[in-house]
Amino acid sequence: MKVKIFTEAGKSIGYGHLSRCIALYDEIYSRNIEAELIIYGDVDNTGLLNGKAFRIEDWLNVEYLEKTLSNEDYVIVDSYLADYKCYEKIALQSKRALYIDDNGRINYPKGIIVNPSLNYRHIDYSYMPEERVLKGSKYVILRSAFCADEEKKLNKSVSRGLIIMGGTDIRNLIPLLIKYICEKNPDIYFDIIVDSFQYAKLISTNKLNNVLYHKDLSETDMYKIMYSADIAISAAGQTIYELISTKTPFIAVQVAENQKNNIESLMEYLNSEISLTYNEDNFILKLQQKFFDLKQYENRKKISEEMEYIIDKKGRKRIIDALLGNIIDTEGICLRKVKKKDIIDVFELSNDDFVRKHSINTNKISWQDHVEWFYNVLEDEDTVFYVVVDSRDSLLGQIRFELNDDSAIVSISLSNKLRGRGFSKFLLKQSIDKLFSENSKVENIIAFVLEKNIASIRLFTSFYFKEIDKNGSVVKLILRRQDYENRLLSYR
Repeated sequence: MKVKIFTEAGKSIGYGHLSRCIALYDEIYSRNIEAELIIYGDVDNTGLLNGKAFRIEDWLNVEYLEKTLSNEDYVIVDSYLADYKCYEKIALQSKRALYIDDNGRINYPKGIIVNPSLNYRHIDYSYMPEERVLKGSKYVILRSAFCADEEKKLNKSVSRGLIIMGGTDIRNLIPLLIKYICEKNPDIYFDIIVDSFQYAKLISTNKLNNVLYHKDLSETDMYKIMYSADIAISAAGQTIYELISTKTPFIAVQVAENQKNNIESLMEYLNSEISLTYNEDNFILKLQQKFFDLKQYENRKKISEEMEYIIDKKGRKRIIDALLGNIIDTEGICLRKVKKKDIIDVFELSNDDFVRKHSINTNKISWQDHVEWFYNVLEDEDTVFYVVVDSRDSLLGQIRFELNDDSAIVSISLSNKLRGRGFSKFLLKQSIDKLFSENSKVENIIAFVLEKNIASIRLFTSFYFKEIDKNGSVVKLILRRQDYENRLLSYR
């Protein structure tokens, strides 16, 4: 078995795609599976590739792929340059293909689509079977060093700063940042990440005592610098996910059109104004103001807390499981009590198009409203909240009971990976058994379902719920404990 990873990188392209492909490479290698990176571009950042099996090739043509691929190869493609013919050839000539996609660039052929970003809901993947589209925070890709569970200490004052404008500073912003941020903050020691070309130029022309330049960093060195930083200024590419994973307060600068989705996701998930675009009016003045604001401890503390649980650091494991054929482990599906770490998964499931369409309230839920609701629910003794997980603890559904005297109102929503596969009744029974056994005062379970949601009505009525009322388009059903226990006894 061999996995071939096709991507691009270089001075004019950047290194974000290569960075996340290296993370997938490491995950494959950790499973004792042979992997190879095949890269298009003028790569000079050799620190990223230390110890990796790679080739620099012009793979963006069908003829090359024809000669390179066999039907025993598993393939990952992370590209914004390859055309449909390349993807089609890969799909036809490989054992299984997986495509990394940030923005719905093309309609992909047969395979698996992974959108490893927080902002994915506006992209239409309806042409692909739902179980073949993996998207959202559960699939954010992090390099090995950034998967560590080390707890970052938030210092009261800012003594170390980090500036990184991607693998290549395509807008040449670093000289401006040195002049207007580093020089203006001599009490802060700055690590600045640059490419080889910038390094040679800056090391001779910008010799500030509070600045140290770095090039060709290994991921371990990059992690150490990021982990030690109190504050960062970063391009809005792959690096922002690494900053979030280390809970490093940062300002994100959009320097390319394909970073727009990342900026929008920051605005949704982090309730702080930490982003701007490199060419907007008064860019430097706005950046200086944001930097000043972020130096304040309470602002950094707020952002660091907002980053909690956005990324669970298991994305690359889930992606390689999917590539190798383990899209879902149905053997290990079970219920457990909800935990703080489930906040982002519950948010994404709650905002799933199918779930919202069949909810009584069809409006999308904002992240800020969700955070407030979620933490209130965790503290609420009158809410019993179970989540559905597989053996890898990946969240596949939620079942919630709101207790009121001797009654409990139930709501259930499942991931598209479980829908239509016969799990609803099994999981509903498990949750009701747990509720009745752990809450002796509950005598009735009530469900409110939209009249047009025939599948849910059938689910509840097949499970001994009886329709007792209808208010407009909403049907009210009830399950009485006595009826349920009598039914169970009759089957013994």
